[in-house]
Amino acid sequence: MSNTNSQKSINETLKVIKKALQEESIDNIEEKVLFLNQLVKNDGTIETIENKDLNKQEIKDILNEKLTQIFEENFEKWLNKNIPNYLEKYFSNKEK
Repeated sequence: MSNTNSQKSINETLKVIKKALQEESIDNIEEKVLFLNQLVKNDGTIETIENKDLNKQEIKDILNEKLTQIFEENFEKWLNKNIPNYLEKYFSNKEK
């Protein structure tokens, strides 16, 4: 895929995501799923996903796996950064 085609594809994907996020009323949100047909791998290459036969449970499993991975990678950092502030606020309010 040429750099121009790749950039065009990325821009189109971002437009679709932006439009989906800007929709004000979403009926039956559980039934609406945005499918993207390209996956950016860790090495930066783009793989086109051909399998369009994912069922709802498979989608949930993929999302849960990714969310768990992100949560595990970032939760400790978040705690280390924010817990001192929360403890300080808690104890200062308790002393009043």
